[in-house]
Amino acid sequence: MPNKSQTDDLTTIPSTKQFDPVPKSGISTEELLECYRNIAQGCSNWTSPSFMGFPDSGNALPAVAASLLIPLLNQNLANQDICTPSATFVQMELVHWLRQVLGYPVPANYSSVRDIGGVLTLGGCLSNTVALMAAKEHTFPGATLRGLPVKPQEVKVLVPEIIEHYSVRSAMAWLGFGETQVVRVSVDSSFRMRLDKLEECIEHERAQGRYTMACVAYAGDSRSMSVDNLADIAQVLNKKGFGFTLMLVTAASLLSQPSTDTRFVA
Repeated sequence: MPNKSQTDDLTTIPSTKQFDPVPKSGISTEELLECYRNIAQGCSNWTSPSFMGFPDSGNALPAVAASLLIPLLNQNLANQDICTPSATFVQMELVHWLRQVLGYPVPANYSSVRDIGGVLTLGGCLSNTVALMAAKEHTFPGATLRGLPVKPQEVKVLVPEIIEHYSVRSAMAWLGFGETQVVRVSVDSSFRMRLDKLEECIEHERAQGRYTMACVAYAGDSRSMSVDNLADIAQVLNKKGFGFTLMLVTAASLLSQPSTDTRFVA
């Protein structure tokens, strides 16, 4: 259990940190609860009306209640043959609803999990990694099975400058392409991608014999909350022969734009 000096001020990041040796005995329930209280006191209160750090606080009561069930039920969403499939179907239905809201076609009946056309992920890093995995397979069919047919250094991803999210660079690193394969496109004063510069970047990379795997546009950037010109970006990509657009989204901001076609270009 952390001692008092370790929990006196958890809001300040120290230049160095020391920890106690491995304890030789456990602690009581009361001590454990006190430890939880100390941890909570050093955390940001995302439910406070004074907190403006992020627009996507996951603190709705239904979500909090569901989070309590996750470690207790330990559902395996990948194997419904030997594990209870109830939570799998709940997740599938939620994706079904989201596809309807976003304007995607949905079937009346499902016979395979592959029919769902989506997956729920946590956070920007995992979400954008999965999205770029899909972009890789779209750009290089069969790459997941046989590997890339080109050098990783020849594969690029376009992002808006200044507001680009670190998760895209992390995803490129994890997938073996490298962070340096991210190409930044100039933005205007509202942090929206400039269409003329987008076309220039595409043509430049193509002239160098490189492959543009994805273009990252923002629908509710987590800092500026700007919504990019999604329809216009889609037109540019279609004109240039690209069939995949990755969008980093804050859902509430995206859904508040009823005139915007929010679907990925396919």
